[in-house]
Amino acid sequence: MSDQLPDSGSIALPEHVSAVLSSTGVGRDGLSWLESTLPMLPTLSPGEVEILRYALEFSQPLYAGKYLSTGEPVSQHVLGAASVLASLRVDSDTLIAGLLHAVS
Repeated sequence: MSDQLPDSGSIALPEHVSAVLSSTGVGRDGLSWLESTLPMLPTLSPGEVEILRYALEFSQPLYAGKYLSTGEPVSQHVLGAASVLASLRVDSDTLIAGLLHAVS
């Protein structure tokens, strides 16, 4: 499984965002989430994008193999919650809180 962004069919992202994503250690699910969510948040600065990437990089391994009582993987739940927050156009701090809310 590659952590690199796909070459074709991907969303056109600003150069600074693509640079952050291409150097990430975030897993494919986290990358897919970030790539699909950033176009909804055009006002994020390069620094905010980097912090979101870091929050994903930090949290995703902690969620690996963990499930909610419903059977849903914690990582999917967290990305879903963060997607809802992104659709509400919240600030980067709130998005980060959404990504980290299940860390224990």
